[in-house]
Parts: sequence; C-alpha cells; structure tokens
Amino acid sequence: MVRDAGFHFVDIKHCHGYLRHEFLSAYTRPGPFGESFENRTRFLREVVAGIRTQVPGLEIAVRLSAFDWQPFQRGKNGFGEPVLSEDE
Repeated sequence: MVRDAGFHFVDIKHCHGYLRHEFLSAYTRPGPFGESFENRTRFLREVVAGIRTQVPGLEIAVRLSAFDWQPFQRGKNGFGEPVLSEDE
C-alpha cells in the first residue's frame, strides 16, 4: 500500500483533459456519470471514498482544472451549453 511505501498522501489528477476531467464536463452525457453536478462528480467522490476506506487517514489532494477544454456559454435555462464551432 502507499503508506507502506512511505507516502503520507495521494494526489488524484482530475484535470487537464484526463478521463476523470471529462466526467466533470459531461453536461450532455446520459447516465449515472453525466448531466447533473451530482452525477458528474460521482466518479471522483467514489474514488475518494474508496481511498478513505482502504487507507484510513491517508491525506488526499485533488487537482481540478479551472476551465473546460470546450468553451461554454449560459443557455436559455441558465445552465452552461457548449459553444459549437461553425463545423459542428
């Protein structure tokens, strides 16, 4: 385990286009990991819960991106909608 190797914390990369970051941007993805904020953050929350279960007391850091790769704008319903290029 990480603690046995001498580590005191783990750093979860949830940024910069990594798969985990894609879940945060999944405004239109159907299913348990898309659309609502609760669903889009589910994967990260489950990873953190799993670490806490397996290694209680281990410090956890999470790197989040401050922006999405695709620009969004406020939609008619007040939620973000992707800004599509003329090609899309």
